[in-house]
Amino acid sequence: MSLGIAGPGPLSDVTVVETGTGVAGAFCGLILRQLGARVVTFPSDRRFGDADADVSVRDLSERAYLEVGKEVVDSAVEGSFFDELVRSCDIVICGVDHSTKDTRSLVRAEYGRMKEVNPRIIFVVLTPFGVDASFDQWSGGDLHAQAISGWPAFVGNPSEAPLGSNYGGGALQHGLSAAAAALAAFSELSDRQTDTGEFVDVSGADVIGSSIRMYSHTYRLYGQELKRAGLRAPGSSGRYPHTAFPCKDGVVSIICRAVDEWRRFVKMLGDPGWASEPRYQDFYAMATQYPDEVDAFVRPWMLERTKAELSALAVEFKVPMAPIRTVEEALNDEQMNHREFFVESKAGGAAVRVPGFPALWKSERLRPSDEKDAR
Repeated sequence: MSLGIAGPGPLSDVTVVETGTGVAGAFCGLILRQLGARVVTFPSDRRFGDADADVSVRDLSERAYLEVGKEVVDSAVEGSFFDELVRSCDIVICGVDHSTKDTRSLVRAEYGRMKEVNPRIIFVVLTPFGVDASFDQWSGGDLHAQAISGWPAFVGNPSEAPLGSNYGGGALQHGLSAAAAALAAFSELSDRQTDTGEFVDVSGADVIGSSIRMYSHTYRLYGQELKRAGLRAPGSSGRYPHTAFPCKDGVVSIICRAVDEWRRFVKMLGDPGWASEPRYQDFYAMATQYPDEVDAFVRPWMLERTKAELSALAVEFKVPMAPIRTVEEALNDEQMNHREFFVESKAGGAAVRVPGFPALWKSERLRPSDEKDAR
């Protein structure tokens, strides 16, 4: 099955066993598969978490995406087949989507058993709070990990309850970081050429918490507290505008970070009189004190135009603004289809299109002139 990869991929000689539960571990496995690894997965594995619950949490749409290109074994993981896989594999991904008071002992016991079979194994475990956690007796999943990280405190409308990252964003970040950690461990182990493997402990709360650091500059430079601000970033990230506007047929996103960008944006609006008033020259005050007031000037102009019209104007005036597309619009995008980004998978027996791998590479030797320039 094509994964949108040009060539066999850099991990074509690597075998990965994906076990456990949850989206994070499955996404970690998907990334390694997209890099060329052979990935064998057991989606019905329930050894971690509540044995009475449907902890595989993969509906047809999730499975169609998360299992693309993998070897799916629809059987229990115990027995000689699983042990033989572990004996010959390079990396084991152990996803635990819901921690319990027994998680640490279960994971450690599983790692010990696998290490006896394969001493060089790289064992990557993904849990909400980490195996080595001060509150390892806690129970909880991805949403709880997000809550501990602080992320929901500034997502959503200020008058409403906090929100978690939508579309499984927390779990996907968790899986992405785990894949990077697995690659680092594999590279380091290959360099050392020893029989000692690695135990890689990736905490969802840590991963999501680290993503908040991009907003630390807003607090450090502008003293802006991270709090919910609806469609705009907290405190508009210190400068207006950093938000989304409704338009005639959808929504567009705009982020102006420099004075020249704001001036070009005003020119795109037709140089309205209000924009020349002293009150609207203070970008920080507009962002933090009265952004809704400025929105009221801009919104009617946006509502008169379509996403396509606004995109054309953004290109003409060099304004950092882009349409927020629907799934159907993204699927029909000329550039994504030119790069063959979407691949075919199966959901309930029907063919569906799902995202492929965003990177393409080819093994090409430099020409003599290129080698000289490289030196």
